[in-house]
Amino acid sequence: MALSPSYFDKSIVLRHIPLFSGLSFFEKKIVLEAVEIVEFKKGQDIYRQTDPPDAFYAILSGRVEIFVTRDDREETLEHLHRGK
Repeated sequence: MALSPSYFDKSIVLRHIPLFSGLSFFEKKIVLEAVEIVEFKKGQDIYRQTDPPDAFYAILSGRVEIFVTRDDREETLEHLHRGK
């Protein structure tokens, strides 16, 4: 079952990401104002190695495959799961 972005309450999501646990109420408020929950389809690229970094991603549901292309072949480096 795929979960739509509207399913997630941003404040609950923020509470479950350890990276943000040490922030004050006001710092968390700033982060929440910038949070955007998006959904990606299976096989869709989220980020390419040559792209400039422009976002922070946290996986709320599903799995992400990290891979590089070498000699026209994909080499899987890691699979990330919910919470990473």
